[in-house]
Amino acid sequence: EGVRLELFAFPGPRDRRMEMYMVTLEPGAVFSADMLYSDRCDGQDDFIYVIAGTANVTTDKRSMTVGHDEACYVTYENIQSLSNRDQVQTKLIWCIHRIL
Repeated sequence: EGVRLELFAFPGPRDRRMEMYMVTLEPGAVFSADMLYSDRCDGQDDFIYVIAGTANVTTDKRSMTVGHDEACYVTYENIQSLSNRDQVQTKLIWCIHRIL
C-alpha cells in the first residue's frame, strides 16, 4: 500500500546480477525488502540515491535516514525495509548488485 516499484530494463545478459529500481513511497508507506533478496547468491551490495523526499533505510544491523540528493551504500548487510515517515512523497533509485 502506497509503494510503487519500477524495474529499469536494459539490454544484456539476463543473469540478474544487477537490478535497478525506481521506488516511490507515499507518505507513511513502508516497503518490506525481503522479496528482493535471493538465496542464489552469497550476498549483495545495495546503492540507494534519494531523488525526492527522505527515505528511512533499515538493515539487519542499523537504521539510517537518507535525505534528498543523498546516497548510501550498504554491503554485508541486508536491507529489511524502506519507509517514508514524512508528509511528502519520496522517490529513490535503488541498485542491487548480487555477489554470485
